[in-house]
Amino acid sequence: MQKKNVYVQKIVFVCNKKKKKGKVMSAESTSTQESADGQTKKLGIESRYIFKNTLGKGASCRVMSAVLKTDKAQKLAIKIMSKERKLSTKLYELERDLLLALSENGKKEHKNVVKFLGNEEDEYNYYIMTGLLEGGELFDRIVSKEEKYIITEKKAAQLVRSMCEAIQHCHEHNVVHRDLKPENFVFASVEPDSNLVLIDFGCGTLLDTKDVKKEYENLVGTAYYLAPELACLALSKSSEGEIAKKYAPLVKPRTGDVLKASDVWSIGVIAYVMLTGTAPFRGRTNPQIFESIVNQKVTYPEQDVRYKTPLKLNPAFKDFIEKVLVKDPAKRLTIEQCIRHPWVQGIEASNWKLNSDAINFLRQLNYQSKLKKEITRVLAANMSPESAEQVRRHFVRLDTDGDGYLDAGELTFLLLDMGYAKSRALPEALEIIKQADLNNDNVIDFEEFKAIWYRKILSTNDQYINRVFNVFDANGDGQIDVNELKSVLMPDDDDDDDTMPKKQQQTKEDEKAQEDNDNKNSSGGDNDDHLSNQLKNLMLMIEEVDVDGDHLISLDEFRKTMKEDMEKTGFSFGNFNVGGSVRDS
Repeated sequence: MQKKNVYVQKIVFVCNKKKKKGKVMSAESTSTQESADGQTKKLGIESRYIFKNTLGKGASCRVMSAVLKTDKAQKLAIKIMSKERKLSTKLYELERDLLLALSENGKKEHKNVVKFLGNEEDEYNYYIMTGLLEGGELFDRIVSKEEKYIITEKKAAQLVRSMCEAIQHCHEHNVVHRDLKPENFVFASVEPDSNLVLIDFGCGTLLDTKDVKKEYENLVGTAYYLAPELACLALSKSSEGEIAKKYAPLVKPRTGDVLKASDVWSIGVIAYVMLTGTAPFRGRTNPQIFESIVNQKVTYPEQDVRYKTPLKLNPAFKDFIEKVLVKDPAKRLTIEQCIRHPWVQGIEASNWKLNSDAINFLRQLNYQSKLKKEITRVLAANMSPESAEQVRRHFVRLDTDGDGYLDAGELTFLLLDMGYAKSRALPEALEIIKQADLNNDNVIDFEEFKAIWYRKILSTNDQYINRVFNVFDANGDGQIDVNELKSVLMPDDDDDDDTMPKKQQQTKEDEKAQEDNDNKNSSGGDNDDHLSNQLKNLMLMIEEVDVDGDHLISLDEFRKTMKEDMEKTGFSFGNFNVGGSVRDS
């Protein structure tokens, strides 16, 4: 799902593009009203909400910010999940149940956990509602150059404490998150003292309180933040026989207590990355990362010559890290012990600003390949009819059962066509699904396939890279500036119309005119904030690839960014997201 700089305290409003008789089917809520003839009829969800900006979207879902029609001061986010997806019911019920448990059926909330506002469904979609988070991701703020967001070590410790308190609340309600990473911690507002909020429970698990010895078998998470007990499990499932054979005997049962300890490990990794700008365990591929996690001791880059300003880490911080990043989950600090640690409490944390080189490294880590992902998304969404038809022919040819999705077996034929050995084709197909499946249903639809196709071309075809560069370089000066980038990646929000409820489409022009009139009498409003956030995000993308520091992207810089997968490890679909999501195949 594509993210923008406004996040959900998660209203889940899932968009469905299913069409019948040429009309977009609009979502209907469970609300009713009596018509003039005395008949009761359902009201559409658009009767209660005004939809604003799209916060994120996938092939069959969309998350939108919204306000109540009866009280426009009440903001929320709505995520819409289509019932057409095979796993939508399971994912919806899981997230709903976790949020209900965390909120004690809507009766309680925690300042560091996303606020649950409700859920519903209709014939076509599932909906989960949460509060709106407008402050941006954790690492976006840490690397910000705005003076008000300067981060000291004491402030970093305070943020780690907020993360710990969020997880403490989860564990007290028998919920384990299982995918803690910087992207899943978001600030409630743009204020410097805003609460840090935990989001996205899509990988979470509700523990069985009646059976404390119950074992949990599935594997989920994100590579860099995976605990050793899970990294070992991932290696035991490797397609490389020798690796699987080596690590299979080391896999131990994972009870609820072990899953809680895995959450604690992930917080330790986030804290380490915050203060050093690098991950504690690294590798060029996911298996290399996993082996590093399992086998390597935690060290600190204080002697690394890349830090122009010497990196000096507080002994109290190191003590916290070394008690959290412990290989044996039984010997790791509990979440309560983490909160009581002197460094987390701020007692032994200093007021020094974070190391400037660490922040630069963090900025590179944080925005790694964002530009390429955005370009891939836009190209896939806007390919010409001829190109789309060509890609669709490949898709249909591979979709042997004609169900509109590609599974691992069908993707294997694609890889065989590309020259993969038979022994590698199926494992690589499984890896493609792990990395490209936006909806976590273990198959790939046509929209996801288009993105894969373009990413492949952008990684291997110099002539195509040059043509794409020329599309962005509108004035032909050989450089791409922020305005040229915006004109292609974020032209406007008009593309939301086809997934908006029909009645809202009909009234959109009138409401927009009213909003424009309101904005004339204000000092900016939501639209100005939205534009400002867009430009900030684009400037950060430019900084990621801008080697010479002129705030522009040259052809050489553009080409290097597009080909980064191939230059790092040789072209492989499986290398698209090194360090990224991990999930059972």
